[in-house]
Amino acid sequence: MSHFDSSGPSRNERRLVGNEQPADGKFRNLSSALATGRRHWSEGLLRDSTFMIGITVVTSLLGYGFWVAAARTYPAVQIGSATAIIALMSLASTVAEVGLRFHVVQHLPHEEAEGRARAFISSTVRIACTASVIAAFLGLLLGSHFEPVLRPTFTDPVSAAVLVIGVIVGTIGAVLDSALVALRRSNWSFYRNGIGSVVKLALIPLAVWVRAAVANSLVLVTVFALTLSVIVSAAVLERGTRSAIMTGETTGSLSTFRHSLKQHFIGLGGFVPMFLLPLEVVARLGAKDNAYFSLTWAVAAAAFMVSPAVASALVVNVSRGASLMDQVVKASVYSGCLLIIPMVGFGVFAPDILAIFGHAYATHGTLLMRTAIVSVIPDGITNMKTGILRVQRRYLAASVLNGAMAVITIIAVWFLLPKAGIAACGIAWLLAQSAGTVWAIWDTLRRSEGASSARRLWVMSGRRLNRHRH
Repeated sequence: MSHFDSSGPSRNERRLVGNEQPADGKFRNLSSALATGRRHWSEGLLRDSTFMIGITVVTSLLGYGFWVAAARTYPAVQIGSATAIIALMSLASTVAEVGLRFHVVQHLPHEEAEGRARAFISSTVRIACTASVIAAFLGLLLGSHFEPVLRPTFTDPVSAAVLVIGVIVGTIGAVLDSALVALRRSNWSFYRNGIGSVVKLALIPLAVWVRAAVANSLVLVTVFALTLSVIVSAAVLERGTRSAIMTGETTGSLSTFRHSLKQHFIGLGGFVPMFLLPLEVVARLGAKDNAYFSLTWAVAAAAFMVSPAVASALVVNVSRGASLMDQVVKASVYSGCLLIIPMVGFGVFAPDILAIFGHAYATHGTLLMRTAIVSVIPDGITNMKTGILRVQRRYLAASVLNGAMAVITIIAVWFLLPKAGIAACGIAWLLAQSAGTVWAIWDTLRRSEGASSARRLWVMSGRRLNRHRH
């Protein structure tokens, strides 16, 4: 039909069509948006990241309530002692399981057969149990020669037994959480952690009631809630998995241990400083200052957990065959969107948030929280880079990156604490993550230039070969 064909629609008809089209377009766009959302959710990155970040949000809010109640009931010295002991438990558990966690996330998706997956998890849990027992007793040895305020905890048999149980259960729980994520059941990991946090908060009255008779009653209820939540994880995974753990149905334990060592040092560099900082504060400033540090850091940690969750989901999805570049772009956008609100909120309202614990917490912790929140940006970049290095199997580079940042943090904190107070932890963390970000950007640009040069060399060599043929 030509432009002047009179059989075309009239002006009124065209106006009617034009008026009706947007309505249909809106429905079409809405349907398309919903379909796109469902597709991204089913692909795994968005779903797994959301549940892992949900774990952080729920546990942070409930943990916030737990420590608010504790801070309003216990003196700061007891809060500082309890958080230092929990940090030591977490440190021992991290030393025992961190390599196994990332080994499970990266390799369990490849174990497609049901029997192989069960045997793989069984072998990993057994190694985790053995490693956690050794790490727990090393923690007791370290604690018995530590701050005099904490020394009775590690020499009392009951308190020592609680600490050992906490390390073992915490290690197993972390490994089972990784298995749930790798098997695309991260929603159950969310439920598990939520149950543990609810139980811990509900047991605050019990902790207050028995605190005169039981040393570190806050640690006791924490370990009890953790144990209950791990039982939930074991129940969710197939009964075959749980029975295999008990009956000895395992395979490839030596291979699992050997492969997990590659991941171990990467995780140590990433997690050890988080749990070593409270011990440094206790050693340099005392248990009271550690109370101000630990509760402030626990609040800020909600923002720190976003990028590791997204990076773990990235590793899982790439291990299942997704495009690395596509997942990196999605992960970066998703992390950035989620970090904007907590960064602005924590930065602006830091004194008001910390004042809920008490006026002293706001006075001592505001500068630390604001410094820590600024470091969330470089921390997110280094976490994403570490996930990329894992996928590329550049384990040595990832270990050096995290290890170097850990060393910078630990050394800087030790020397800055007497001068800057607890804010030294935030300053040192920001310094270390910024240095890691500089290296991550440099390495990315270097490899991009190398890849471009290789492509140009390949094209030139192909052209020369064609000329010789002709």
